[in-house]
Amino acid sequence: MRPLQSFSGLLALVGLIAHGGAAQAWVRSRTNGCHPVYWSQSCIYLQPDGELTKDLPADQVQRIIQRSIAQWQDRIGGSFLRLIYVPPDGPREARFDRQPTIKFRTGRWCRPGDCQGDRESCYDASAAAITTVFFVNKPDNEQEDGLILDADIELNSVHNQFYDADQLPPRGDGRTLTDLENTLVHELGHLMGLEHTCRSAGDGMPDCTVDHLGQRPPLCSTVLAGMDRDPRLREIAETTMFATAQPRETKKRTPEADDVAAIVAIYPAARDPRSCERPRPRDQCGGGGCALAPHGRTAAAAPLLLLGAILLCMRQRRWSGRTC
Repeated sequence: MRPLQSFSGLLALVGLIAHGGAAQAWVRSRTNGCHPVYWSQSCIYLQPDGELTKDLPADQVQRIIQRSIAQWQDRIGGSFLRLIYVPPDGPREARFDRQPTIKFRTGRWCRPGDCQGDRESCYDASAAAITTVFFVNKPDNEQEDGLILDADIELNSVHNQFYDADQLPPRGDGRTLTDLENTLVHELGHLMGLEHTCRSAGDGMPDCTVDHLGQRPPLCSTVLAGMDRDPRLREIAETTMFATAQPRETKKRTPEADDVAAIVAIYPAARDPRSCERPRPRDQCGGGGCALAPHGRTAAAAPLLLLGAILLCMRQRRWSGRTC
């Protein structure tokens, strides 16, 4: 049996929610109220933290990030949504500040505590990346529930040795060798509002999460077990948003037909809001901060924001017919 790496979507609904081919089985991430999450503006500005992974030269990391963005942008011409790269200009933290951030964790695979009283939160060592999507939680308001206000990608350089698979792999140092572009393209799909195209037992995916044809996504184990016999299951397994990958895989670098169809359907060019102003980042702690309730409580004057984290789990193991 070949060892597999697995992507696992994990949702926890307590303030912080840890979320080609012709199959057309794309799936959207959903809120507690079962509404899909979405961006309302025409563009998303993405900025890396100034401290990048030491596994690759800084200029190469920036090129890979831009290449990952282009993998989507070059294929979603029928969509109004644009991903715009902003070069790093200093230290940035992954938190709600209305500036989508790409953050490499190099010391500890943890989100640090903040001024609102949240303690340090450490992640599963098997997770290569986590995308956190901040959205409005108004279950009774179909128009606003799921409106994305910010999203951040955190990459686990503590347990993963990121590299460029276009080059010879580096000498291993005990960490999992992981193609950075393969990881980022998958995570950017989550950042835009896409869910995995398969599900795992205990992954926290709401029961109302269905593909665009109204069908519950198949179990990842079912897809893996039947993909060699069933063309439809193989097409699902080939999507960039599928939840498993082989070690050193690169095929998720390129969004497939399902992935592209999803973005074009969610953000069709004909409904372009023509709003592309770069947001001014807001500090949670300093002046002009966001009037948000602390996690788990509501405030009279502001909606409670849920943080949706999509967990990209890359666990090297022997495949036993199960997914992580």
